[in-house]
Amino acid sequence: MLEQYRSSSRKVADLSGVNWRDRRYSTHAAMRLGTDIVYQGMLSTDRWLGIADFLEKTHAPSDLGDYSYEVVDTKLARTAQPKHLLQLSLYNMLLFDIQKLLPLNAHLILGDGRRETFRSLDSKYYTIQIQQRLELFVDTLPRTMPEPCGHCAMCRWITQCEDEWHRTRHLCVVANIDNLCIETHRSCQVTSCSAAVFASIDGAMSGRRMCSPLVYIRTQSNL
Repeated sequence: MLEQYRSSSRKVADLSGVNWRDRRYSTHAAMRLGTDIVYQGMLSTDRWLGIADFLEKTHAPSDLGDYSYEVVDTKLARTAQPKHLLQLSLYNMLLFDIQKLLPLNAHLILGDGRRETFRSLDSKYYTIQIQQRLELFVDTLPRTMPEPCGHCAMCRWITQCEDEWHRTRHLCVVANIDNLCIETHRSCQVTSCSAAVFASIDGAMSGRRMCSPLVYIRTQSNL
């Protein structure tokens, strides 16, 4: 698709090589210059961010001048799906923040080469509702704790997780303990190494069949 735009003699701003710190500014600069096609432009607000495959210049006036932009996104799928339309609609909202004009349409280039066009107003209010619900969920999200799993060795966040585990004296730092044992002790209100040190063995284990003795965890926790 990018080569098709280039071969059509339109002026194309390729931002795919611009680092993320500078891409938002580069996107705005290309739009202010009236570039015909902006490739991989960044659309963002304080809380939302999207990378549009293409921003296509149209003749509808906006705060940018006697022109504005519409989103064109490419998909391998051969049919448009609801998640694609929601993505386009979010891009429209982010684009409105820049040009102060909601694009009339948004477009999908599907895997078979067909171009499908969708009216922005058809999904605008549903998208606003979804945004508000997600923002509310994030704002009221309870504090969470990372849990060890079989993918930890491949995860880029492992350093941060290990720091958190040691800071909070998570039970997973005890040698040879497994997740089943951790969950069993949590059911006895033994939720950390510190709790294991001060827990009553008789009280905590009463009526429980433990996968690892509390006395062993207490010993390991003190090492």
